[in-house]
Amino acid sequence: MRKVVIVGDGAWGTALALVLERSGQEVVIWGHDPGYLEEMRQHRENRVFLPGVKLPAGIAFADDLGQAVADAGLVVNAIPSRFLRPVFSRPLPNLPPGTPVVSLTKGLEPETLKRPSEVLADCLGEVRLAALSGPSHAEEVARGLPASLVSASSDLATARQVQQMFSQPRFRVYASADLVGVEIAAAAKNVIALAAGIVQGLELGDNALAALATRGMTEIARIGVAMGGDPRTFSGLAGIGDLITT
Repeated sequence: MRKVVIVGDGAWGTALALVLERSGQEVVIWGHDPGYLEEMRQHRENRVFLPGVKLPAGIAFADDLGQAVADAGLVVNAIPSRFLRPVFSRPLPNLPPGTPVVSLTKGLEPETLKRPSEVLADCLGEVRLAALSGPSHAEEVARGLPASLVSASSDLATARQVQQMFSQPRFRVYASADLVGVEIAAAAKNVIALAAGIVQGLELGDNALAALATRGMTEIARIGVAMGGDPRTFSGLAGIGDLITT
């Protein structure tokens, strides 16, 4: 058993807390609102972001991030991109050296266009960073429905460690060394997803939607490769897989 700290009490952070708790990890959720954390603790439910899903007694809550990360074996970032830097800029002297930090954030920092792992590196210095991404609706994962994701890190050993900690029979995780490609795919697919919503709203038909998704994925891949990503990433779970789900 390892202590895992989920930084962020939204739907995805809560769903991954359930995944980790099922695998026997000691899980602590941190959130910025102590009052809401207390509500989650009392009702054993994230009523705002993940209603109807009961949280087992094994999941704990903490409103002091500095204390929460003490003795952590893994830190999971589940903070939206626009709030990522303010949260992780606070001092974390109790974070054990060498603790992997896994990012669930899908997007870029609005002001700098930096990827989540780059923002985390700015804030935390030299830490072992990974991203966990792929086709995954939080409510389905929370209910234990099957899903497959990619654990990506420039250090493949870190990616594999994260893979091992999250993997379960209904939650399959693959390891990748393409951190850049996985993070770019996660951010860029949202643009195509918005366009897909417009196509559906205008009732332009399945042909137009298929063309948009296909050519959109081609554009995502070109951007990702130009930024240093592996072209194979975009035909996998983190690329076309996540785009289909979104």
